[in-house]
Amino acid sequence: MSDSPVNPPSDASSGEYLRALSALNEIGLALTSGFDLETLLRRIADIAVSVLGVKGCSIRLLDEKTGEMILRAVSGLSQGYVNKGPVVVWRSVFREVFENGVVTQVYDVKNDARIQYPAAAVEEGIASMLCAGLMREGRAFGAICAYTEAPKVFDDEEVRLFQAIANHSAVAIQIARLHRDLIEAQRIEQEMTIAADILRNLLPAAPPTPEGFDIAALNVQSQQVGGDFYDFIELPAQHWGIAIADVVGKGIPAAILMAGARAALRAEIEDVYRVRDVVGRVNRALCRDTRPHEFVTLFYAALNVRERIITYTNAGHNPPLLFREDLEMFLDDGGPPMGLFRDVTYREGQAQLEPGDVLLMFTDGVTEAADANQNLFGEERLRRVLHTYRDASAADLVGHIHDAIGAFTGDAPQSDDLTMVVVKVKA
Repeated sequence: MSDSPVNPPSDASSGEYLRALSALNEIGLALTSGFDLETLLRRIADIAVSVLGVKGCSIRLLDEKTGEMILRAVSGLSQGYVNKGPVVVWRSVFREVFENGVVTQVYDVKNDARIQYPAAAVEEGIASMLCAGLMREGRAFGAICAYTEAPKVFDDEEVRLFQAIANHSAVAIQIARLHRDLIEAQRIEQEMTIAADILRNLLPAAPPTPEGFDIAALNVQSQQVGGDFYDFIELPAQHWGIAIADVVGKGIPAAILMAGARAALRAEIEDVYRVRDVVGRVNRALCRDTRPHEFVTLFYAALNVRERIITYTNAGHNPPLLFREDLEMFLDDGGPPMGLFRDVTYREGQAQLEPGDVLLMFTDGVTEAADANQNLFGEERLRRVLHTYRDASAADLVGHIHDAIGAFTGDAPQSDDLTMVVVKVKA
């Protein structure tokens, strides 16, 4: 487990070599019997006491932020002694261990200036100490200490044995930490998968099919859990609410904000029909419940199916593109993103739809999709694809846009979610 073998002592009959091998073997067995870090550290402390024949042993790991040596395991020492107070690396014997990386002896703890709590040590019945650093890549991340009841000068064989225990312990601790981190990563991955499934279930299972319209949508997440969403809400009198939104940020925080924004939108739609009032009330709810740097861009529209009229408010979102044979119009009436300014009065816009019209709503993951050279897909390419395939069905048009983005970006990883909603007016 270590690159530093224990050399046999000059007098092979002394038994030191066998003691060393026994200690290192026990540490290895402690590691293979389980990767729980706390259990491993306690076992190492017990092994050191047994092999060295000392009163007690402690293992402390450095808190790099505070400089405090945090007690993680102890053997043979009283609770009163281990609770004597914080041990700071630069005000104790550990300073020499950390600065020089050498095993350090303290013959007389009562009168040695390097001891931070000499009175407590004497009261505990400690006379001498031996300290060794737990090293990683040439730097100490902790220390192991042995304590004796009678004054003692540790000989070279004992120092070498203790150094070997420290070296092997350091490797064992790093392996246990890696295993702990792996288990934690697996747990987080599992929770992220569950969260992603929950959020995917918040998206509509299928687009609506109002008479005279062809509607399709697509959501592709750049991470396992995304912050984009779209929604379709059936309203009275042959109206449909259509929303597309983009939440600032990535991962779980963005997903939580997304779910909250969606819930607030649906709650307000049930009580208020006027589009700008719905957006205004959702904005006030988000201003009340979110932190200053959190916001949501939203395009929300009410589609009058019978009259083919769309009434909308754009809260800082990428303006949807209304494409007609002789017209391209961006739907940008509204106001700022939601969650930033509580007392905003949002504007409303309206557009009369005609047979053959195509309305494309999208998030910035579409136009800001980047190739390996960080060139953006952009609105011009989007318009060209829309013009080329404007006669395709809504679902096929969504597919053509997605394919064009994929051909442009190639294997370059994408940092943002990609969401589209297409509404076509049947001829």
